[in-house]
Amino acid sequence: MIEFTARTLGKLRNAQAQLVEEAGVPKVMELTNKSKSVVYRWKDDRASDLMSLPEVMQVEGHLRRPVVSKEMVWHLGFEATGIERCEVESNLELQVGEMVEHVSRLVVETARARSDGVITVSEANRLLGLLQSAERLIPAIKDTLIGVQVEGPLHVVGNGA
Repeated sequence: MIEFTARTLGKLRNAQAQLVEEAGVPKVMELTNKSKSVVYRWKDDRASDLMSLPEVMQVEGHLRRPVVSKEMVWHLGFEATGIERCEVESNLELQVGEMVEHVSRLVVETARARSDGVITVSEANRLLGLLQSAERLIPAIKDTLIGVQVEGPLHVVGNGA
């Protein structure tokens, strides 16, 4: 029998906070149709609120990376060791495409901000937000590439229990 301990709950909360951090509060609000206060509670790894499974799947699907699901699989006694190469290549393509989209927006907004010769505080804030959106994709892209480099195409496997 699998025991669900306070430590396990803490690990799930940490994974959930990481998931919200990587996706960003506005995107999580958009994907889950939840208020800012609910999403910020999800981001707080000490809060008692947990995302529902469909909400986790929605956000992980957006990131193209199992942050909370990987923790759940591990707790059940399985090991998430990778995915088929064609899926990895597809994920990588989506991740890089999304990165290009964010960087393109950053380039366009930078050109607009500079057009009058002055970058205002609000323009700088908007540019920083766009830059942070692009930066959030880097860990997922790195994980995908390192996974292929180190482990190759692997599957979720049981522990024989």
